Amino acid sequence: MLQLTTPKQHIVHRLKICAGHLHAVQHQVEHDAECLVVTHHILAIEHAIKMIELLLIEDFLLKHSESPEALLAAIKVLASSSLHLSHSRIHPYQENRSSA
Repeated sequence: MLQLTTPKQHIVHRLKICAGHLHAVQHQVEHDAECLVVTHHILAIEHAIKMIELLLIEDFLLKHSESPEALLAAIKVLASSSLHLSHSRIHPYQENRSSA
């Protein structure tokens, strides 16, 4: 089982997922695949990119936040942003970091 313990590892993993789906879209378009199949991969790419964006922002906030309160406020702002993600989405490696 793949162990993702750092933000960088998680981001690289998401980038690989995105690249795999992008390659699948290219192959399917070249071979006239069903629209719904191609659309499924496009949605997966969009989700992977949103997760990469969130991971990058969360990592930045963890490195640069002055207090746990400031970090929580920033995450709540992110939750209401265009990412449409719940403020409860904090990854396990981040919880370990904040308790250290």
